Amino acid sequence: MSDRGSNRIQVFTKQGKFVKEFFVAAKTLGLGASWTLALSSDPKQKYLFVGDSGNGVIWILNRDDGSLVTKFGHKGHDAGQFDLIDAIAEDSHGNIYTGEVKYNNRLQRFVPQNTRFSRNR
Repeated sequence: MSDRGSNRIQVFTKQGKFVKEFFVAAKTLGLGASWTLALSSDPKQKYLFVGDSGNGVIWILNRDDGSLVTKFGHKGHDAGQFDLIDAIAEDSHGNIYTGEVKYNNRLQRFVPQNTRFSRNR
């Protein structure tokens, strides 16, 4: 579960029991950092993609412990920049898709370069 205003992601069992939580850009004010979430498409779903509208970035975290793998993007209205990220997904080829609302009102696709998450893209 994404808690935008508190900059955190909470994990629960299917029965609703709290398991753990991760904080994403904990000092983010205003809009908050964890707007939308998606699991990676690999068989183990090793990564968690977090769309951060407060800072205009995509965070890629290790799903197990919430540690940062990499991030990309920054605030703005040009290609590769973000404003209000409201949706995120990864396809079976590793392409990441984002959807933005209000100001940018668009979808963007990001194609992986080199090995999976080996560097900022």
